[in-house]
Amino acid sequence: MADVTVVGGGLSGSEAAYQLAERGHKVTLYEMRPVKGTPAHQTDRLGEIVCSNTFKSEDPQNAHGLLKLEMDALGAGGSLLLACARESRIPGGTALTVDRIEFAERMTAAIEAHPRIRVVREESTELPAGPAIVATGPLTSDALSKSIRRALGDDEGLSFFDAIAPVVSDESLDHDVLFAANRWGKGDTADYLNAPMTKEQYETFVEALRTGEEYFTMRSYQEGDDLRRIHWPSVARTGVCVTAPQARAGGPGRAAGADNARGADTAAAAAARQQVVRQQALQQRQAVAAARQRAARQRVLQQQQVSGVARQAQLARNDGLQKQQAAGPRARQKVLQAQAARQQCPPDYARNVQGICKPRG
Repeated sequence: MADVTVVGGGLSGSEAAYQLAERGHKVTLYEMRPVKGTPAHQTDRLGEIVCSNTFKSEDPQNAHGLLKLEMDALGAGGSLLLACARESRIPGGTALTVDRIEFAERMTAAIEAHPRIRVVREESTELPAGPAIVATGPLTSDALSKSIRRALGDDEGLSFFDAIAPVVSDESLDHDVLFAANRWGKGDTADYLNAPMTKEQYETFVEALRTGEEYFTMRSYQEGDDLRRIHWPSVARTGVCVTAPQARAGGPGRAAGADNARGADTAAAAAARQQVVRQQALQQRQAVAAARQRAARQRVLQQQQVSGVARQAQLARNDGLQKQQAAGPRARQKVLQAQAARQQCPPDYARNVQGICKPRG
């Protein structure tokens, strides 16, 4: 079988390399980390997740679940990605949610241990010759991106825009305000944290994001810049990728700040607002708990009604059995009486078909 080159050790590249190797191909997998980093990756592990740590639903009634069924049906023992995901699964309602560190470690171990996969830690600056798969995604290095554009005859190339899911520390969250629940009423576990807001609070929050304090001085993005320094609102507005290397006010865009745009608040006012939010969150949690109690009581009543109907049916069956048992001896007695009557007919009488004695002739 032909040797195959795979460029990119992310989710797609790692899965492609594994599937090819399982089918007998010798695979060379190129991954530039840690020799050359990206603005988003934090480690050198294969299959590292840099955005949301959920692979969405496994319900086959939607596209996400159907795709997983197809991946499970792959002829080479199923999907490596899904196997590692299920082994590193964490609570996430109906979604396949994973511990991102454990998941990447399992993916890396499986790929590096495969006898037909050779992992090369260096940057690919040109499209490989021969059978190859390029799976470098939106974080393709500038050199390889230029090679791809030359091959396509396209000087401009394509753009990739996506939202990134922030990772926050649990210790930084105010659990007196947040409440845990399932998602969209699906499942029995409360795996998601929710921040309740009134319409006024939400509108104030959005306004604060839009009109927060000025960000840093901007300059054009350069290869190697930290992705966390990119000012995405300016990128979305102007189409030009800019970063904020210096902490100086007066840049062309505004950051998502949490300061009140209407002026500095006093500590007392901020504390008062926080108290209102906590009180509303408490009321909502109490309402949810009350609804759950009502639902539980309703289920108990329904079970009791079902049990009552079942008991009545059982009593009726028992009564029928008792009547049958009581009627049994009486019926047998009538048969015995008829038999005795037949035996006592006079000599000149004969019984008809009904068993009644009639004179002969």
